[in-house]
Amino acid sequence: MIRVAIVDDHPIARWGIEHVFASRDLLQVVAAVAETEELAGSPAPDVVLLDLYLREGLPALEAIRDLSGRCRVLVLSASSRRFDVLAALRAGASGYLTKDAPEGVLVEALRTVHDGGFYLSPHLADLLAEDPHDARPRLTAREEEALRWVAEGFTHAQAARRMGISVWTFETHLRRVRAKFGIGNTAELTRFLLERDPRED
Repeated sequence: MIRVAIVDDHPIARWGIEHVFASRDLLQVVAAVAETEELAGSPAPDVVLLDLYLREGLPALEAIRDLSGRCRVLVLSASSRRFDVLAALRAGASGYLTKDAPEGVLVEALRTVHDGGFYLSPHLADLLAEDPHDARPRLTAREEEALRWVAEGFTHAQAARRMGISVWTFETHLRRVRAKFGIGNTAELTRFLLERDPRED
């Protein structure tokens, strides 16, 4: 069972998404709220489906950063602007869909993100590829440190102990790197670190 929390300040949007999930096996909506603060007290979700723009009219990047340390975050937004997509992914989102995505794509994206993968609508991937030198993603210091432990052959548990963090937080750093750069398995992570030009950061 995948536990999903929906955060969207439009009641009709929340109702519509709940209706979609109600007809799907192994999907359980544990909260449907207008703001992330309302998630307190609700059962812990596996994935938060988050509208990028909530009441304040600003992208909910801090909410993504906070939530991505505890669960997966899939952004579902009306915005397909390049800088919004990049900002959400850099903040830690594991996927990004626009609100015109078909029902089946939404469910597929949710399951992919839940299983530890990364999902981006194909037309958004094309958008990001238009100018790869503009506002390229960057590694944070902790993300680079996590990568170096992986490259040296340490297990996630061993690396987390050396960094003084939980295994979940360590794996969150790796998920963010994968999301930012489209990297797959451990071998690709290692190759990325070895081939990366340090001037990019």
